[in-house]
Amino acid sequence: MNTGITYIAYPEKINPDIKVLLSSGYSINGAATEMMERGGNGFIQKPFNMKGLAQKTREVLYEERPLKHYLLHFLRQMLEQYQTDRSH
Repeated sequence: MNTGITYIAYPEKINPDIKVLLSSGYSINGAATEMMERGGNGFIQKPFNMKGLAQKTREVLYEERPLKHYLLHFLRQMLEQYQTDRSH
């Protein structure tokens, strides 16, 4: 079964400050949790209405990213560099 997780393209590799609002019909307690762990700033469950989408969008746009996000981004970059260096 395809959960949509494979379609998340890691936009933070291009811009670590990018904001990502994920949407799914899956519960945040299910497959959507894995989606959030891959870099989402917020989650809205389908179906949603325009008021709910506007509220979630504001939350995502105006939140401060926690230090954890920047540390994970840094560690991913370091791991990729290490793997590249080892393969050459």
